[in-house]
Amino acid sequence: MRTFNLAAVLVHEDFEGYRDLAELLEAWSDVDASGIATLSLEFDPYSVGGQRQHPRFTINNTSGSAALVKLQTAATTGFNLWIVGQSTVEATCELSARYRCSAGLAGATAVAFMQNSIIPAIVSAVVIADGQWHEIRGFVSTFTESIFASGLRLDLQDIPAGASGTIDFDDLRLTRLDQIENAIDNNCPVAPARADWGDGFRESITFPTHVTTAKDGSEHRASLRVVPRMRLEYQTVLGDPIEAAQFDAWLWANHGKRVAVPRWQDALRFESIEQSNTWIWLSGGTTTDRWFMPEQRVMLWRAPDDYEAVQVWQVGTNYVRLDINVNAVQGTWDTNTLVVPLLPGRLETRVDLRRANGRTGAVPLAFELDMVP
Repeated sequence: MRTFNLAAVLVHEDFEGYRDLAELLEAWSDVDASGIATLSLEFDPYSVGGQRQHPRFTINNTSGSAALVKLQTAATTGFNLWIVGQSTVEATCELSARYRCSAGLAGATAVAFMQNSIIPAIVSAVVIADGQWHEIRGFVSTFTESIFASGLRLDLQDIPAGASGTIDFDDLRLTRLDQIENAIDNNCPVAPARADWGDGFRESITFPTHVTTAKDGSEHRASLRVVPRMRLEYQTVLGDPIEAAQFDAWLWANHGKRVAVPRWQDALRFESIEQSNTWIWLSGGTTTDRWFMPEQRVMLWRAPDDYEAVQVWQVGTNYVRLDINVNAVQGTWDTNTLVVPLLPGRLETRVDLRRANGRTGAVPLAFELDMVP
């Protein structure tokens, strides 16, 4: 399923976490075939932008011809940019980096490079050699990682013969512009019990971070996840012994499995259906700001034992459209039906069933959502 339509930073190297050059070279390596450069790790104690540490090439091109130097990741792994349901497995991203170049290297070209597959992603620009920070930035297409992945790289190319000076690199970013998606199991069971709004619906969002401390004592926090950890909690009420027995059986059968969790607060009313049972028209609001997204599932629901889940192909303001090659609506539905987005999640380890008598019950449910792509 998809989560927020956000510009998610998939990779950000700010070079702040390395204690010295030796530690930097455990993750990165410099390539200097002509032997014209020295790599160092520099520190700007009063950086206005907050980025204080960055690698520097000190260059003296005595090779007699145009040359280049590179800083590249030591590992050759890719970055897991798989897109569910898209045959080209291609994602639109923005690749960017900052540089600071001295006047003596005018005419050279700064390059940011990422290779996640056989097709590399590259942005470049002739340097502005004025000793100030500048940025190179561009839109790139990235593909599923493969044996051709070769990681990240920062280059200074076309260094003129006889040129000398320094270039600093910083803030190498790969930002996902397509929506984040997560694999969904289109055969996973649905949790059909409706939320008891009298007890509330609780949604928890947490942002795990890694904290490093700079030499001046200031803290730098880096997110450990592309999207936050999310948890849904609500209570369902079982109104009769048949419903209670059915839900007991559902808990036993599906505990520990990935299940499809309804996001009840985003439900809309079913209005009608057309075109081979693939266009589902909605009423009572719009899909805007609700979690109706292509490639995820929705549930048509009238009761805990009367529902159907289908996979969405397209989403409009007041409809969801199905791919007839994948599925179509099988049941007969009316305006008493709710259409509810489904999210992948797992039941919490402990479920405390509360029974007022042998016929009814209240079940507090808690789900950890599988939101990481």
